[in-house]
Amino acid sequence: MFFILMGQFNYIQGARAESDSTVCMKVFQQRIAGSLPDDIFMGGASFNSLSLFRVKNMELFRRSLWNKAISSMFVPLIETQNRLIFIRPTEKIRVTIGDMSMYRFAHYLYVYFIRRDRVCLFEFTPAGG
Repeated sequence: MFFILMGQFNYIQGARAESDSTVCMKVFQQRIAGSLPDDIFMGGASFNSLSLFRVKNMELFRRSLWNKAISSMFVPLIETQNRLIFIRPTEKIRVTIGDMSMYRFAHYLYVYFIRRDRVCLFEFTPAGG
């Protein structure tokens, strides 16, 4: 089960949010969810933001996104050519697998660069987080 809410990352300088973000949901299901441990999504996820952006100025977009993420208490975790992943280290969930328990981060900001001018942004919390 997925819930979508309006979040703080729906407006970022250097880009314009598109009204149809169905392509981002497909990207999430096909590329993002599979790159994170499966047990994170056992109960679904709640989205604070799920947005497709048409980027006009990539440098301004990246800088604005970075500043907005940091000011929202997100910490950068991974940066690759086509992904930026931030977490909020203060939000964790306890996961029990068999007889072992561990803590997992529970609030993610995941940015996926589809093309030079298209970017999907996901801010989500796994169910139970």
